[in-house]
Amino acid sequence: MINHVRNPTYTIRVRLLTLSCLVILLVAAMSSTPSEKLLKFFSSSRPSYYKKGEIVLRIGDARSGAFFIKRGYVKDSTLSFDGREFTLFIFQPKDIFSYNWIYNQMPNEHSFRAMSECLIYEKSREGLLLFLEQNPDVQFMITQNLAKRLRGLMQRMEQMAFGTAAQKVSSIFRVLAERFGKDGERGVQITLSLTQRDIAELIAISRETTSIEIKKLIDAKILSRSSGTYTVLNMKKLYSYSIAS
Repeated sequence: MINHVRNPTYTIRVRLLTLSCLVILLVAAMSSTPSEKLLKFFSSSRPSYYKKGEIVLRIGDARSGAFFIKRGYVKDSTLSFDGREFTLFIFQPKDIFSYNWIYNQMPNEHSFRAMSECLIYEKSREGLLLFLEQNPDVQFMITQNLAKRLRGLMQRMEQMAFGTAAQKVSSIFRVLAERFGKDGERGVQITLSLTQRDIAELIAISRETTSIEIKKLIDAKILSRSSGTYTVLNMKKLYSYSIAS
């Protein structure tokens, strides 16, 4: 019977190789951005597809998960006592929504509708909270995004309370450019396709009034519209139009 004696040099090499692999995996995990971590977490679930205009989550819906947008845009809206729709937030790719349920376990009180073709993942509330507890950088990113949305909402509320129709329309285009804008050759292009009704529902005025004010901005060479998307041609001028007097 032959006894095999393990070579000490071989053992050391194996251990070093194993340690190197662990270090590589650790570095890779640490180098992932918060957005990449969040996508990886949600990607393990089955995606759902929604067409433009389709309801993702209804008022009073019993679904109690957390939602992540891989592709598309979703609007969070509510109805006034007289039946008018008011859009509170617009969520874009890499956003999560259903905050009330995620953080407070409060039933859904809003309607979430696809503004374009959407691909959305859904995870359990408990699973997401555990993931966030283990990844504070992702939690911080979500908090930052939420703070930005609240800032935009506060700006709109201020304009709705004190601003003229012209100031309301100018202000919402400024918010949209900051949130969804991309620098282009002619100015800041708002990547989200919006109708006049979409704009009106963001600032709680009629579509007709919104249309008139948009035309004024286009005539003043502050705004342009092509293929369903708007471009802010002059941000400084738009800002001056949006300041309440």
